[in-house]
Amino acid sequence: VAVVRAVRRVAGVAPGIKWPNDLLFNGKKLGGILTEMETESDRIRYVVVGLGLNVNNPGFPPELAATATSLTLTAGGTFSRVNLLKAWLEEFEELYGRFLNQGFPEILEEWKSSTVTLGRAVTVRQGPREISGQALDIAPDGALLLRTASGEIVRVTSGEITPEPAEGPGA
Repeated sequence: VAVVRAVRRVAGVAPGIKWPNDLLFNGKKLGGILTEMETESDRIRYVVVGLGLNVNNPGFPPELAATATSLTLTAGGTFSRVNLLKAWLEEFEELYGRFLNQGFPEILEEWKSSTVTLGRAVTVRQGPREISGQALDIAPDGALLLRTASGEIVRVTSGEITPEPAEGPGA
């Protein structure tokens, strides 16, 4: 959500969020969030958050051209990575403060409003296992809720999803 806000602020375009951590524009990957966490019993020792964002790439090699995009390609012009980082950190700080004071529900609603996953047929790959279904909702803990063809509601907490193609910005 912080990255969507920052990109909108700096570049004037709003990417969509592909659950749980990719940013898309017109079905192509603009970037993604990576996290690493260390826990000890029931305590989180630390969380490291990283952002990969294609900013001023004028194009991509043939093997990526159909699936990757950049801010330059989506919004035109060039953009300061420092300004994007500053905007991301400011938005992250505001959202983190809201999370500490008010919890996750409002942030979750903003996440849902930016998602390109909900309402779509998707396949989730978890190693050799695949689960297919309709992406119904994002649970309060961030899990993706899928309805399988048999009608079963499945909670997905990790995996790579492949949505069916869609049209429009952020899709």
